[in-house]
Amino acid sequence: MFVASCFSVQTTSDHWLIDSGCTNHMTPDRSLFRTLQSTEVAKVRIGNGACIAAKGKGTIAITTKSGTKTISEVLYVPEIDQNLLSVGQLIEKGMKVVFKNYFCYVFDAARQLILQAKMKGKSFSFLPFEEEYSAFQTKLTDMKVWHKRLGHCHQQRMISMKKHDSVRGVPQFTDFPSNCSACQFGKQSRKPFQKSTWRSTQKLQLIHTDVDGPLSTPLIKGSRYYILFIDDFSRMCWIFFMKYKLEVAGIFFKFKKNVENISNYRIQAIRSDNGKEYTSSELNLYCEEAGIDHQLTAPYTPEQNGVCERRNRYIMEMVRCMLHDKNLPKDFWAEAASTAIFLQNRLPTKLLDEKTPFEAWYNYKPSLRFLKVFGSLCFVHIPHIKRDKLDKKAAPGIFVGYSGASKAYKVYHPQTQKMVVTRDVHFQEEDQWDWGQSQMNNQPHEEEQWD
Repeated sequence: MFVASCFSVQTTSDHWLIDSGCTNHMTPDRSLFRTLQSTEVAKVRIGNGACIAAKGKGTIAITTKSGTKTISEVLYVPEIDQNLLSVGQLIEKGMKVVFKNYFCYVFDAARQLILQAKMKGKSFSFLPFEEEYSAFQTKLTDMKVWHKRLGHCHQQRMISMKKHDSVRGVPQFTDFPSNCSACQFGKQSRKPFQKSTWRSTQKLQLIHTDVDGPLSTPLIKGSRYYILFIDDFSRMCWIFFMKYKLEVAGIFFKFKKNVENISNYRIQAIRSDNGKEYTSSELNLYCEEAGIDHQLTAPYTPEQNGVCERRNRYIMEMVRCMLHDKNLPKDFWAEAASTAIFLQNRLPTKLLDEKTPFEAWYNYKPSLRFLKVFGSLCFVHIPHIKRDKLDKKAAPGIFVGYSGASKAYKVYHPQTQKMVVTRDVHFQEEDQWDWGQSQMNNQPHEEEQWD
């Protein structure tokens, strides 16, 4: 079968033969390889007893109508004339291969059909770009991309998210890369804080709050601090940036009006540390008039405000991971922090029985179909009113977050130092901006809305 398929069957080099007698995926086309390394398998024995040389092993890219797909652990064997897809190797990856009614069906670990090929000349071959075939996609590639899209979320949390159907629009996760260099740089183990024995029973019954900073790199208008508000019941989190700690009282007034209007509940208590920004007469008087119980932790005992302390750690871990992964300057720490909050509100937690804070707050499941890798290269469509007929219709930029006011993305243009909010974006998630050719001399400008 191997000899007949490799040296006798007259098919194009683009076809792939599904072979139950082949122990490895093989191809003679070097141009298909995205990565290629030398392999310990120096020879491959074929059906007539002869041996042919395997020149390497790597990952190949196949162009289909649904996009570019990858297949891992493929041997580069120049002497064969046919691309071979090993049934045994597919099964080792947790897939299921079924031959029935003149068709070959390949199912993933979740028993979803990912490929089908019709029998031709007593063999099963398929051409990836033909419309009648489903796309073959490596789970490892999906995992790496979604791991980054979710802000380098822990793998067990991603598995639990899919297992409990906490969100919509994400694939089945079955395999994980062993290492992520960005996670190694951004995360470090610490002993956990003592868990609280009391939990609120309704929204806004207790709000945890904390201020972090100053950070070495200021934002627009000189902001160096950020303040967090966390609802104890839903674990929904909000973040605000400020220039001075004295702004805490004013930000809390605005936050209180907003969340009470959305939820139809009233804030009953807030918990903070003993910082001067929380013990000011202005904030204490406002809490007293509004009937809010202000709980303060004991001096030098951050464990008593453990919810915010853990969330601060989690935010900065994600920020470091996302900035390092795309080699972004520290100037983008605020955009990364806002994105981290946005993602954390859409990731399930054990405290909510694997529900997301978003669902606990809004009472419906969030969709993650629109997520993209933070810091990736993208191209933004330029509205016709901002260009003439001969100008370029798109401008390169860096994806730096999601708009909180509209269904759109935030994109930073390094060449003009401007931030725009737009929905007309084409992403290249595997690529990043080359800072060696374009240095950022100024901080990002105010956001500009592109309709």
